[in-house]
Amino acid sequence: MMAPMSTFARRAAALTVLVLAVLPASAAAVPPLPNGVKCTYKAPKTISAAKLLRDGAPVKVTCDGAASVGVGAEFDGERFDQFMATHYSGGYPGDALVARPTAVGAGTTTLVAKVRPWARGPARRYAPLTARVRLMTKRTDGNYWSPGGVRKTRVKR
Repeated sequence: MMAPMSTFARRAAALTVLVLAVLPASAAAVPPLPNGVKCTYKAPKTISAAKLLRDGAPVKVTCDGAASVGVGAEFDGERFDQFMATHYSGGYPGDALVARPTAVGAGTTTLVAKVRPWARGPARRYAPLTARVRLMTKRTDGNYWSPGGVRKTRVKR
């Protein structure tokens, strides 16, 4: 005869069943790019804070067909994070670097991610830091999604 299951064991089993039921559905919920287009991107390994503030960060995007893409990035650094926790405790104001969504054709296009006004002072003041750059693509449902993966760019003084 089997021993009765503890409350913890029952909850763990229920959670496992729930996770297994939800994972495939969430992975399938992301709509594909129109016409099966694939896009890749490359961000610079390092960039100076002065060049970043003046010109922005160039990000090369390569697509094998027509697509609408954009670039977003967040800064990451201990002193920058302390600044954000102190000054924006009500919520994070969004990406620090942004390249507006642009329609691109097949081939390579360079998008320039500009520093948003709220991030200009902290980027200058708290360099060196890291920018986590990600590509955003417009899917068949009309929303922008990030296909996953982050490229790290080191922002030096």
